[in-house]
Amino acid sequence: MKRRPADAPAFLDSIVENIPDMVFVKDARQLRFVLFNKAGERLLGYSRKKLLGKNDYDFFPKAQADHFTAKDREVLERRGLLDIPEEPIQTKNGPRVLHTKKIAVRDKSGRPAFLLGISEDITARKELEEALRQKERQLHASQKMEAVGRLAGGVAHEFNNILTGIVSLAGLIRDDAGTPASARADAEQIVESSRRAAAIITRLRTFSRQRERVLALVDLNDIVSRNERLLRAMVGGRVRLEISTTPSLPPVLADADELDQVLVNLCLNARDAISGTGTITVSTCRPSRARACLCVQDTGSGIAPEHQARVFEPFFTTKKSGEGSGLGLATAYGIVKAVGGKLEFDSVPGRTTFRMTLPARRGKAPSAPRPQADGRPRGTETLLLADDEPIVRSSLAKTLRALGYRVLEAADGRQAVRVFRAHRREIDLALLDVVMPVLDGPGAGRRIAALEPRAKILFMTGYAPDAAQAELRRSGAQVLSKPFSPDELARRIRRALDVKRA
Repeated sequence: MKRRPADAPAFLDSIVENIPDMVFVKDARQLRFVLFNKAGERLLGYSRKKLLGKNDYDFFPKAQADHFTAKDREVLERRGLLDIPEEPIQTKNGPRVLHTKKIAVRDKSGRPAFLLGISEDITARKELEEALRQKERQLHASQKMEAVGRLAGGVAHEFNNILTGIVSLAGLIRDDAGTPASARADAEQIVESSRRAAAIITRLRTFSRQRERVLALVDLNDIVSRNERLLRAMVGGRVRLEISTTPSLPPVLADADELDQVLVNLCLNARDAISGTGTITVSTCRPSRARACLCVQDTGSGIAPEHQARVFEPFFTTKKSGEGSGLGLATAYGIVKAVGGKLEFDSVPGRTTFRMTLPARRGKAPSAPRPQADGRPRGTETLLLADDEPIVRSSLAKTLRALGYRVLEAADGRQAVRVFRAHRREIDLALLDVVMPVLDGPGAGRRIAALEPRAKILFMTGYAPDAAQAELRRSGAQVLSKPFSPDELARRIRRALDVKRA
């Protein structure tokens, strides 16, 4: 026979007292507490003296006390254990979540005399589970954005190829002496429209992170003016867009395309904050000699105080699911911070202002280059042109022949190598598209260099991942980004040809 402790009731009391979970007992008639252990005191924040003899209505809000009482009555009226996996409770120490098990303690006649409850505090576990769910949602959002980024990069490549053909053909029509004046004006309009489309594609490449940061002196007024048409179309008819710029701003050192992205993101958020009609004001100013500033102000609902500390957090958004990723302001903040600037805001109902402030630099931001119909550098050398897009290859070949060059064409990298092998003594420059089927441009370039180490190569690309771009630059290769104007093509071809062979 097993030996029992000398004082069995005291031993059992000690066990109950040291159980790490809350243990409580209520009488079956009035549901008043008759027992509480130390863990219960710590959890609820009350001493046993205050708890014993009281019921739930003495400590908890009525709705919560009603819930507990209903569960207690359910336990007393049934046989067996009642398991409550999650039970929110408001304690003196704040809200908690409990996993509670309750059972009726019956007398010799089988009638319920007491209710025994054991509650485990699972608040930390629930918070961890929610944090993991949040991380999972962020991971899914990140993967989604990565997929969208890859799609954007692919779209950019395809559009840049199309635009290269359009710009080249329109340039040929515009510059042909036999083209009527009206048709020449139409062709110039096509070139200008294609240039605007190319600017949008550049933003796609920036968004997809498949474009390296290019720092240069930038005028914030130029950023505003070149985006005004896009912004007016974006904000729609119900929102008025006002532009106010300060003349003679000092330039800032930044990536102009990234600043375009910041401005567009800020205006998108401003538009979404306006319910009904309202006004968005885009302005520039010089808050000090050492800084230049771009502001976006809206007359929308404002940012709630409890959300303001999280505005720049990645994936944080107050929009409904599917209405936004929460990356716009985080991306803008990262772009501005990367070039030594600050992105700040203040918000009250009816007015929110975001300020992008950047260090001013000495010098003058370059003006946007304008196409020149005359004075293009020409030549009589033999060029190898390889591009898998027929319209691009055909239009570029016509442009180059109009400049006086002899052009040998290839539809992919492998064909380009075959053509070079057959004409290696004649070819002065190979113009290779980076992305081609069968054999890509860099691969074809390596094979051409193996055949002729002193061969001159100029790569064209509408889209290339950062790694490929970096590898090309490390090798000393020259890269021409699509779409390009006939003027730029003529200059880059001539520059590549005039480089002295080692």
